[in-house]
Amino acid sequence: MTKSIFLLIFTFNITIVFSQTFNCDTYLKKSDSVLNISWNKIEEAKKYLDRYIICNQDDNSPQTIARLKNLQNYDAISLAKNKKGGWAKRKDNGRVGLIDIEFNFIKELPYISYYTFKDDYCWVKTDNGKFTVINYKGDDRLLGYPIDSISLNTNPTFIILTDEWRGNNNRFYGLINKTGEIVRPTYFINLTKYGNLYLANIDVNEHRWYHNLNFKTDETRWFGLINEKGEDVTGFIYDKLDAKGPEYGNWKNYVAQVYGSKGGYTLLDTMGKQLFPLINNIDMLTTLYTNTDTYAIIGKNKRDSLGLLNMKGEQVIAPKFASIEIVSYQLKNQSYNLILANPKNNYGYNSIGTGLYNSNGDIIINETEGWNFEKVETYSSLYKQNVVLVARRFKNSSTEYRYLYKSGKFK
Repeated sequence: MTKSIFLLIFTFNITIVFSQTFNCDTYLKKSDSVLNISWNKIEEAKKYLDRYIICNQDDNSPQTIARLKNLQNYDAISLAKNKKGGWAKRKDNGRVGLIDIEFNFIKELPYISYYTFKDDYCWVKTDNGKFTVINYKGDDRLLGYPIDSISLNTNPTFIILTDEWRGNNNRFYGLINKTGEIVRPTYFINLTKYGNLYLANIDVNEHRWYHNLNFKTDETRWFGLINEKGEDVTGFIYDKLDAKGPEYGNWKNYVAQVYGSKGGYTLLDTMGKQLFPLINNIDMLTTLYTNTDTYAIIGKNKRDSLGLLNMKGEQVIAPKFASIEIVSYQLKNQSYNLILANPKNNYGYNSIGTGLYNSNGDIIINETEGWNFEKVETYSSLYKQNVVLVARRFKNSSTEYRYLYKSGKFK
């Protein structure tokens, strides 16, 4: 009996602690985040508003009572970070307007579409198809600025596109912050965000015309990186710049190119730092990612001869192969890589043999031995783990299969 009473009291105490520590405003934030994805999710967002009402049903403070009463009139709301106001969509007529700290409907707003609040500011679309930003009081921070479209980010700087045309008939992009302050004017013909930096592209000819510069003395090129404050990170010193990564949205490097006899290729890291000097005796550079390493694939002779560099620009595999592949495996929770390099024969076709190298570029099996490797297999025994490659070669009119250990020894 004593144990049962103790359990009851203990459970009751947990309930009290939970109700005291859980912030019901979490449901408002969840509703807001759902709407931020799409207005088509308004029914899902309303469920969080219902949970907010249930969560606050024992709160008898005047402000909460007023909020819950008013909330029943709305399909959706979005609050500013300071919680002093926001906007709400009415159930009776579908109109959107400003609300105050108690969710009272203050006045209708004249816009045709609305984004959710970021901090204390919200992007809206006007009836002429332009965009502007308002604060929680409804004040327009960009009245008259011709923004055609915006790209919303989790950080408080946004890419804007104006309807301004100039120079070579290009439309121009710029950067604007959450308060409506233009941190970089609409000067770029393309602007893409990667991490905390923006890959920026200018029209060099328009740049020279706009700044009245001499073509022979101006060293400005097409591409560079800028930060969220609109400041140059690299300067516009590259003729080509591409973001690279193992998969979409998970980028790791920029591939940069400078044209001309003194130009070449290099890699930049996520902060825009050049990893090694320009290499000018190649005509291609891209990246190859594994779980543990990143390599730069280089090409010579119109990309017919491929090789590998490490992130210091040091040669791992000489540029003489038609294709390069990396196979990865794990032993004892550690990842390892093997490099497969396939050359071309004198007739331009892939040769029958593939070279096998370790991650440092040390040769294990020479391509002249005629082996090709189909897949990697790992196996465990009572005393050890090991890895093998399934090896195949055509010899004496028949196909020979063997297993090759990572050490280079055949089974």
